[in-house]
Amino acid sequence: MILALDGRLVLMDRAAPGFIGDLAPLRETLMREGIKAIAPTGVLGDPRPATRAHGEAYLDALTKSLTRFFRGELDRLEADKTKAARGAA
Repeated sequence: MILALDGRLVLMDRAAPGFIGDLAPLRETLMREGIKAIAPTGVLGDPRPATRAHGEAYLDALTKSLTRFFRGELDRLEADKTKAARGAA
């Protein structure tokens, strides 16, 4: 994603695979201790095939997912507020 934001920050000539494996059993460690706990280089996966277009696609998907989540939360809060107002009346 950094390639899409500012490719000057990425040194693709130094790109090397980091942790390649199943993250599912490591989720708690990842959240509690951070990426460095499972990938000392800070890299998850193999960045060598990364492109600006891939980064843009990932950012777009992330933006859509977060927007959907927060709209749902706002809708839920509004519904709760409306329900509470009706109960108070």
